Amino acid sequence: MSESDIHYALTEAISSARAQNDVSAIWTGVKRLPREIPSSPEWNWLTRPLFSHHTMRVQHADQANSQGGAQSMAERLATSKTHQEAFLIIQEFFLVELARMLNLQHDLLGSNNDLTSLGVDSLSASDIRAWFLKELDVDVSILKILGGSTIRDRMDSLSATLEDYANLKFSSL
Repeated sequence: MSESDIHYALTEAISSARAQNDVSAIWTGVKRLPREIPSSPEWNWLTRPLFSHHTMRVQHADQANSQGGAQSMAERLATSKTHQEAFLIIQEFFLVELARMLNLQHDLLGSNNDLTSLGVDSLSASDIRAWFLKELDVDVSILKILGGSTIRDRMDSLSATLEDYANLKFSSL
Protein backbone atom coordinates (compact mmCIF):
# COMPACT_ATOMS: atom_id res chain seq x y z
CA MET A 1 0.00 0.00 0.00
CA SER A 2 1.58 3.23 -1.09
CA GLU A 3 1.79 6.36 1.02
CA SER A 4 -0.78 8.13 -1.15
CA ASP A 5 -3.17 5.19 -0.69
CA ILE A 6 -2.82 5.49 3.09
CA HIS A 7 -3.51 9.23 2.90
CA TYR A 8 -6.59 8.55 0.77
CA ALA A 9 -7.87 5.89 3.20
CA LEU A 10 -7.42 8.23 6.18
CA THR A 11 -9.19 11.02 4.34
CA GLU A 12 -12.11 8.69 3.59
CA ALA A 13 -12.28 7.62 7.24
CA ILE A 14 -12.32 11.21 8.50
CA SER A 15 -14.97 12.22 5.96
CA SER A 16 -17.05 9.16 6.81
CA ALA A 17 -16.82 9.86 10.55
CA ARG A 18 -18.10 13.42 10.10
CA ALA A 19 -21.02 12.25 7.96
CA GLN A 20 -22.00 9.35 10.25
CA ASN A 21 -22.02 10.86 13.74
CA ASP A 22 -18.36 10.19 14.52
CA VAL A 23 -18.62 6.46 13.82
CA SER A 24 -16.40 5.03 11.14
CA ALA A 25 -14.22 2.06 10.43
CA ILE A 26 -11.16 1.77 8.30
CA TRP A 27 -9.45 -1.44 7.27
CA THR A 28 -6.01 -1.52 5.75
CA GLY A 29 -3.34 -4.11 5.53
CA VAL A 30 -0.05 -5.18 4.17
CA LYS A 31 -0.13 -7.69 1.37
CA ARG A 32 1.74 -10.85 2.27
CA LEU A 33 4.47 -11.55 -0.22
CA PRO A 34 6.51 -14.65 -1.00
CA ARG A 35 9.96 -14.77 0.56
CA GLU A 36 11.62 -14.91 -2.86
CA ILE A 37 11.18 -11.29 -3.88
CA PRO A 38 13.12 -9.29 -6.42
CA SER A 39 16.03 -7.44 -4.88
CA SER A 40 15.21 -3.82 -5.31
CA PRO A 41 15.09 -0.82 -2.96
CA GLU A 42 11.29 -0.99 -3.07
CA TRP A 43 11.26 -4.37 -1.31
CA ASN A 44 14.30 -4.07 1.01
CA TRP A 45 12.07 -3.68 4.08
CA LEU A 46 11.08 -7.36 3.75
CA THR A 47 14.63 -8.50 4.45
CA ARG A 48 14.46 -7.18 8.02
CA PRO A 49 13.52 -9.84 10.61
CA LEU A 50 11.02 -7.44 12.18
CA PHE A 51 8.81 -7.77 9.09
CA SER A 52 9.14 -11.55 8.69
CA HIS A 53 5.45 -11.96 9.58
CA HIS A 54 4.52 -10.19 6.35
CA THR A 55 5.95 -12.92 4.17
CA MET A 56 4.20 -16.11 3.22
CA ARG A 57 5.70 -19.26 4.57
CA VAL A 58 5.88 -22.07 2.10
CA GLN A 59 4.13 -25.07 3.56
CA HIS A 60 6.60 -27.95 3.56
CA ALA A 61 6.03 -31.41 4.88
CA ASP A 62 7.39 -31.91 8.37
CA GLN A 63 11.16 -32.16 8.40
CA ALA A 64 10.80 -35.55 10.03
CA ASN A 65 8.68 -36.80 7.14
CA SER A 66 10.78 -35.20 4.41
CA GLN A 67 14.00 -36.71 5.75
CA GLY A 68 12.72 -40.21 5.27
CA GLY A 69 11.93 -41.24 8.82
CA ALA A 70 14.20 -38.90 10.77
CA GLN A 71 13.17 -38.66 14.40
CA SER A 72 11.20 -35.75 15.81
CA MET A 73 12.56 -33.67 18.64
CA ALA A 74 10.36 -35.43 21.22
CA GLU A 75 11.55 -38.86 20.07
CA ARG A 76 15.19 -37.81 20.17
CA LEU A 77 14.78 -36.24 23.62
CA ALA A 78 13.16 -39.42 24.92
CA THR A 79 16.28 -41.38 23.97
CA SER A 80 18.79 -38.81 25.24
CA LYS A 81 20.80 -39.96 28.22
CA THR A 82 22.45 -36.80 29.48
CA HIS A 83 21.68 -33.17 30.05
CA GLN A 84 24.23 -32.27 27.35
CA GLU A 85 22.51 -34.49 24.76
CA ALA A 86 19.14 -32.90 25.54
CA PHE A 87 20.72 -29.46 25.31
CA LEU A 88 22.16 -30.16 21.85
CA ILE A 89 18.90 -31.66 20.54
CA ILE A 90 16.79 -28.72 21.74
CA GLN A 91 19.33 -26.23 20.39
CA GLU A 92 19.46 -27.92 16.98
CA PHE A 93 15.68 -27.88 16.50
CA PHE A 94 15.29 -24.40 17.99
CA LEU A 95 17.91 -22.83 15.71
CA VAL A 96 16.17 -24.31 12.65
CA GLU A 97 12.81 -22.98 13.85
CA LEU A 98 14.26 -19.58 14.77
CA ALA A 99 15.84 -19.23 11.32
CA ARG A 100 12.47 -20.04 9.78
CA MET A 101 10.57 -17.61 12.03
CA LEU A 102 12.94 -14.70 11.47
CA ASN A 103 13.64 -15.45 7.82
CA LEU A 104 17.37 -15.74 8.52
CA GLN A 105 19.97 -18.12 7.18
CA HIS A 106 20.60 -20.97 9.60
CA ASP A 107 24.36 -20.54 9.43
CA LEU A 108 24.06 -16.96 10.76
CA LEU A 109 22.65 -18.24 14.04
CA GLY A 110 24.76 -19.52 16.90
CA SER A 111 24.28 -20.40 20.52
CA ASN A 112 26.02 -17.20 21.63
CA ASN A 113 23.49 -14.94 19.89
CA ASP A 114 21.16 -12.82 21.97
CA LEU A 115 17.57 -13.19 20.72
CA THR A 116 16.83 -9.47 20.85
CA SER A 117 19.92 -8.68 18.76
CA LEU A 118 18.53 -11.00 16.08
CA GLY A 119 15.38 -8.92 15.80
CA VAL A 120 13.08 -10.84 18.13
CA ASP A 121 10.32 -8.54 19.35
CA SER A 122 7.28 -9.26 21.52
CA LEU A 123 5.33 -10.75 18.61
CA SER A 124 8.18 -13.07 17.66
CA ALA A 125 8.68 -13.92 21.33
CA SER A 126 5.07 -15.03 21.60
CA ASP A 127 5.60 -17.25 18.53
CA ILE A 128 8.71 -18.73 20.17
CA ARG A 129 6.78 -19.30 23.39
CA ALA A 130 4.01 -21.06 21.45
CA TRP A 131 6.60 -23.24 19.72
CA PHE A 132 8.11 -24.29 23.07
CA LEU A 133 4.64 -25.08 24.39
CA LYS A 134 3.77 -27.12 21.31
CA GLU A 135 7.05 -28.99 20.93
CA LEU A 136 8.20 -29.43 24.53
CA ASP A 137 5.10 -28.71 26.61
CA VAL A 138 7.15 -26.16 28.54
CA ASP A 139 5.94 -22.64 29.26
CA VAL A 140 8.72 -20.11 28.74
CA SER A 141 8.00 -16.56 29.79
CA ILE A 142 8.10 -13.93 27.07
CA LEU A 143 10.12 -11.79 29.48
CA LYS A 144 12.75 -14.54 29.66
CA ILE A 145 12.87 -14.75 25.87
CA LEU A 146 13.32 -10.98 25.59
CA GLY A 147 15.51 -10.72 28.68
CA GLY A 148 18.81 -10.52 26.86
CA SER A 149 20.13 -13.98 27.63
CA THR A 150 21.87 -15.96 24.91
CA ILE A 151 20.35 -18.89 23.05
CA ARG A 152 22.77 -21.15 24.94
CA ASP A 153 21.44 -19.90 28.30
CA ARG A 154 17.81 -20.43 27.23
CA MET A 155 18.50 -23.95 25.91
CA ASP A 156 20.47 -24.86 29.03
CA SER A 157 17.64 -23.82 31.35
CA LEU A 158 15.10 -25.60 29.14
CA SER A 159 17.03 -28.85 29.11
CA ALA A 160 17.43 -28.61 32.91
CA THR A 161 13.69 -28.00 33.25
CA LEU A 162 12.92 -31.01 31.06
CA GLU A 163 15.38 -33.14 33.01
CA ASP A 164 13.75 -32.12 36.31
CA TYR A 165 10.31 -32.83 34.82
CA ALA A 166 11.42 -36.27 33.58
CA ASN A 167 12.92 -37.15 36.99
CA LEU A 168 9.74 -36.02 38.73
CA LYS A 169 7.60 -38.03 36.32
CA PHE A 170 9.63 -41.22 36.71
CA SER A 171 9.90 -40.90 40.50
CA SER A 172 6.12 -40.71 40.81
CA LEU A 173 5.64 -44.05 39.00
